[in-house]
Amino acid sequence: MSSSETSAANETELSTIVDCFYTALPVLHPSIEKHSSASASGTTTKNAVPPSALIHRQVESIIAKAQEVLEDPMVKTSRLTQSSGSTDSGEFSLGREGGVVNASMIHLIRPILNVLRAYYGGTWVVQSEFTRIIADHVRGIQETESTKRASSVRHDLVFNKGPGENSDTIAVVEFKKRANIRYRDFVPAILPCSASKSDVAKKVANADAGRKPNFLKGNAVHYMGQTATYAHVTKCCHTALFNWDYLLLLDFHQVHQKTTATAGTEAYITWISEDETDLKAIADQAKAKGQAFIIEEHHISMALLGWLIQAFEDAGYKKAEDS
Repeated sequence: MSSSETSAANETELSTIVDCFYTALPVLHPSIEKHSSASASGTTTKNAVPPSALIHRQVESIIAKAQEVLEDPMVKTSRLTQSSGSTDSGEFSLGREGGVVNASMIHLIRPILNVLRAYYGGTWVVQSEFTRIIADHVRGIQETESTKRASSVRHDLVFNKGPGENSDTIAVVEFKKRANIRYRDFVPAILPCSASKSDVAKKVANADAGRKPNFLKGNAVHYMGQTATYAHVTKCCHTALFNWDYLLLLDFHQVHQKTTATAGTEAYITWISEDETDLKAIADQAKAKGQAFIIEEHHISMALLGWLIQAFEDAGYKKAEDS
């Protein structure tokens, strides 16, 4: 989406919550933040072994799920979705992760929660800064006496089936500082959706042969290790990363399998952006280096809603009136 189209979208009057999903996120702050290196917050994440292969999964199927739910009469007529959407850009500085979190809660998470409540009812909870006590051992790391001690992980935003530390998890969303998610750090591990099983196996074998931690670079190593840890700890394959500019939707589909990595040697990735100019620049760079380019342009709110609907379905949830 071009900057002029984005500005026009931001100025559009949003009459209901549903309208939020058909417009771009507000432009809250210029992208002037500088990249900085991320570090693990604890030994569990630090010791994690991220996947070696990230296989592109196209966004179309989850967009279709979101649109189907948004068109459902029960959602369209619910009091939860009849309130007006927020068009106020606010005074958020997105240079820090906290600013991304605050802006996201207003412009992204609130509309999604209203739709999910209208469709699934209230048999689930969403919690922020949720701490889960775990054993400090993670798959792929040799267990020793020093790694048996109790530890914990903290999720920025988690969707659980109920309150309490031991409740089953539906999905996890992690927020990151702008400029700290860079495509070039992830792309060496990325394979197109057309990749064959042998292509994936070759990528994993090459990583296992000594290119450690694997093909991921910079912050991608930490972020994928972090999300893999969350998938392993919760036994939930659905984890997302969001920094306002990019939405990365991850599916650790091998989380229940025994592999050499924390939550599987491969994972599916869907990468969304709303910035047409940025996408073109990244695409040109990837093409020049012969690398895969998988970022898709779409409304981030629609994509995240569809991904969460898929996660709810995988967790056994059905439309409230059908339960």
